Amino acid sequence: LCHVGPVFETAPLSNEQDKLRLAQYDRVTQTHIENGDAEAFFQHLGANRNANNVCGFSPIYLLLRALNECVGLDVGYEQCVADSAETSYVSICGMLLS
Repeated sequence: LCHVGPVFETAPLSNEQDKLRLAQYDRVTQTHIENGDAEAFFQHLGANRNANNVCGFSPIYLLLRALNECVGLDVGYEQCVADSAETSYVSICGMLLS
């Protein structure tokens, strides 16, 4: 999902509150995917011009459009450190769609 912090040319995530805000943003993103709602997914990421550098924006959107109606099941979420200063993170999730 998100790629944030100095390594990705965005503000550092310097405390637990920053990581919590990222998790909350990701939760909204995941909810749109789980609901199979391509338009809400697009609007959510587009509202901030994809400032969190969500990789897969286009393919996820196109997949949701192609599936038309689907239901997702969240199978995991993590935030992974992406630099030695521990101020850049990549958030990842697993989801089953049917």
